[in-house]
This record gives sequence, C-alpha cells and structure tokens, in this order.
Amino acid sequence: LKAVNCWDLHLNRSDRESCQTVLDSSHLIETFETQLRRRDGTLIWVRDTARAVKDQKGQTCFYDGALEDITRRKHTDAVLSWNLQLRTSLADVSSRLLSPTSIEEMSGLVLEHVRRLTSSLTCLVGYVDHRTGRLVTAAATDDARQMIIQQPDRAPDAHRGSALWNWVLANKKPILTNL
Repeated sequence: LKAVNCWDLHLNRSDRESCQTVLDSSHLIETFETQLRRRDGTLIWVRDTARAVKDQKGQTCFYDGALEDITRRKHTDAVLSWNLQLRTSLADVSSRLLSPTSIEEMSGLVLEHVRRLTSSLTCLVGYVDHRTGRLVTAAATDDARQMIIQQPDRAPDAHRGSALWNWVLANKKPILTNL
C-alpha cells in the first residue's frame, strides 16, 4: 500500500484537490463520494471517510481513513433516476395526446423529451409520408435543420440506405437511436 499514491487513483483531479483542501482546513472527519481508477483501469465509486492527522504545529502528518465501494448503489441510483425521467416524459407525452395537438407540436414535445433522455445534441423527429415513402421532418434541433438546409436533396432520404431505416420500413415500427 505504501508504494501506491492514493491521490493518483482519483479520476477527476478537481475531486482530489477539493478533498485535500477540506481535509487540510478541518480537524473533523469528512466524507466524500468520488470515482477512483483501480490498477486494472476499472472505474469505481467510493465513499471516502478521512481525516488529516496533524502535529502540534497544525501541519498535516498523514491522512487516515477508509474507502467504501458504492459503485452498485451509484448504478442503482442512476437507473432509478433514468426510469423516473422516462416515466415523467411518458406521462407528459401521454397527457398531451389526449388533447388536440398538431403533429408538429407533438413532435417538438417528443424531441425535447428524447434529447433529455438520450443526452443527444442533434435530434430529428420525423414520420414517413405514406404517399411518397419519404421522411418528413416534423421537429429538429437547429443543427439538424442546418444539415437539412445544407443538403436539401439528400436530407429526406438521409437514412434510406441504412440498416435502421430499412428495419423501420420493413417492420413498420418506430425506432429510437442515439448514434
């Protein structure tokens, strides 16, 4: 253990510096949650409970503490949070479907919820015109609109050659992807 500098294990340097600043200015035991990198490169979340042991002059001699692996709890919290966001989005979209709403307005609402759920920057919500078989853009982010403007001839058929597009056409079901 003495050969390992535990400060080098911190994923984010700012976490390490914040932790050390608090420990150096306090005589109390502090608890921090941070990500560490194991020797094999695996990332884990830990709860670090530590104190700075100081000499009579107030100089830090060493740090004393314990690490608890909380990776499973952090993962569970993230899953629960995402499920809550998903259910909230579904409830919002479902309630709007019960009132008269244009496809453009509904698509805009779907676009905003999908952006939040997928953390996507570029999004496009569209539908297939049954008469022409072409993709009609009902809502898009500004950068997606810019792509369409820059390639107006190609944009409606942008995904026609892709496996995803072909799957949607063959199965006649929507698909959500974050590529």
